Amino acid sequence: MLFTVIKEAYDAALAAVEELEQRDGNALGMIGALVRKHVEVFASTRVQTLRLLQGLSRPLP
Repeated sequence: MLFTVIKEAYDAALAAVEELEQRDGNALGMIGALVRKHVEVFASTRVQTLRLLQGLSRPLP
């Protein structure tokens, strides 16, 4: 389960970088796009990771 969450986060980050590689523009625009994408990926995968960790922290029956 942990591997799945990590792989999903990695795949999302890789897809964001690949998308940005196709983009044209000046350096400042590219940096802005990179920061926005990083925040989007971090926020979306953060929820998955927190759910996993909350599930793992519950005591065993």
